[in-house]
Amino acid sequence: MNRTQQNRWLLDAALFAGFLACFFLDWTGVAWHQWIGMLGGVLAAVHLATHWQWVKAVTERLRGSTSTRARLYYAIDALILVGFVFMLFTGLVISTWLNLSLVGYPAWRSVHVISSVATLLLVTIKIGLHARWILAAGRKPLANAGLPVGQASPASERRAFLRLMGVVSAASIFALGSSLPSLWESTQADQVQPSDREAVNSSTVSSSASSTTSTTSCSVRCGKRCAYPGHCGRYTDHNDNGRCDLGECQG
Repeated sequence: MNRTQQNRWLLDAALFAGFLACFFLDWTGVAWHQWIGMLGGVLAAVHLATHWQWVKAVTERLRGSTSTRARLYYAIDALILVGFVFMLFTGLVISTWLNLSLVGYPAWRSVHVISSVATLLLVTIKIGLHARWILAAGRKPLANAGLPVGQASPASERRAFLRLMGVVSAASIFALGSSLPSLWESTQADQVQPSDREAVNSSTVSSSASSTTSTTSCSVRCGKRCAYPGHCGRYTDHNDNGRCDLGECQG
């Protein structure tokens, strides 16, 4: 493999590692989650740019004669692109950078989590389809890192494929398991009746040490044991009102 292919392998490896890191919000915290997510968006754009000639060529041949494999790769790549667009857009909308007052915040977060989960599943499938290239292009970087690399025989290639998919699948499952509580919390928040939500808002505003007589309406983003996002144990409660500082209504 030439140097260009090895650079693409390193880029894709960094993109996948960063993507997985975004699922472990309790480890990274909100600030790092957002920065890693934006960096992942930049790396994804670079990945698309490096493969743009292939995209153009296959797009032009879609109405004519092209292989089934190329059509499959194109469809999966298109779905992954849509997934990244949804992740980045919804991530910005619910981010602390913009700090938007969203009445439907749980729904936005649900879309963010669901698009992330679906994209991770598609990326895992893509890795399996491109396993031969991944193993060939990564042989030199892995060897330079001091990791064992076997000879390229049919038997060793099968073992390498199984190891690769085992590691990728285990990492993906671990990451998915970390995102399910957040999705569950969003689902539960969506099921809260409007009257209950108003009562929670009123209770929060009245109990906050920094609350005023302002009648401005807003939505409480997290309760004592839920998250915005992540678990309350990760964050602080400076005003001692029983709510995560990053999730309470600021009126």
